[in-house]
Amino acid sequence: MIVAGMLELIVGFYITTGMADIFTQDAINAQYEIPEGMVQITSIADGFLWPVWLFTSMPTWLGGAVGLTIIAVLLAIIIFLYMRNRRAWEIVAGAQNEE
Repeated sequence: MIVAGMLELIVGFYITTGMADIFTQDAINAQYEIPEGMVQITSIADGFLWPVWLFTSMPTWLGGAVGLTIIAVLLAIIIFLYMRNRRAWEIVAGAQNEE
């Protein structure tokens, strides 16, 4: 648990650091008073979540609306494949094989 927790924290802190520009700009837009001496702010609540990072970073890398469309299509394919054979996905995730 300690090793898994440390790995999760390391990845989470990298993700939230990468999203600091977005959180800082949003705080400025919301007229949040950033404490003196602070350059950027972030959130370890929302900033730790990889889906938030995915949906904010990938469209930028892939060209805006085109990138968001690619992500939406990939998610639709994954949901379709999951709905076709839920049991196989559950077994892959570690569920008991009831044969």
